[in-house]
Amino acid sequence: MQEVAKGKYSAISVLIFLVFTIVSAIIPFSFNHAGAVTITVDDSGGADYLTIQEAVNAANPGDTIYVYNGTYNEDIYIDKTITLVGEDRTATKIQGAGSLFAVVVIENTDYVNITDFTIISPFAGITHYDLTLFNSSRCIISNNELWGE
Repeated sequence: MQEVAKGKYSAISVLIFLVFTIVSAIIPFSFNHAGAVTITVDDSGGADYLTIQEAVNAANPGDTIYVYNGTYNEDIYIDKTITLVGEDRTATKIQGAGSLFAVVVIENTDYVNITDFTIISPFAGITHYDLTLFNSSRCIISNNELWGE
């Protein structure tokens, strides 16, 4: 009788594991971390930060950085799961400063979302990229304009 009970519990454990595995594969993992916040950036002042990079540095994984309209003369390095949202694609511009090999670099992190920016490379005619991903996946780059100067 005990052998039957052991077999029954083992089968239930395997079944629960299989169901969990299948459900995990079907339902996308949510990156809305508990305590995630929205950080604001405005190059004119009046927000949490004046530069996008300062906000990225201060952000925790899962945070959203909302960038007000303006031209931000900087390169951005992202190494954590964040969402970066511009107020308006045509009026929220990241003008590369040329300090990195790309205006926006996403490295060693997944699930970064960038939307509603105009990203402008500072160099014409040489190899300098608007946006580059290294060892990163499942990033969503949408509704942006990429320009070479």
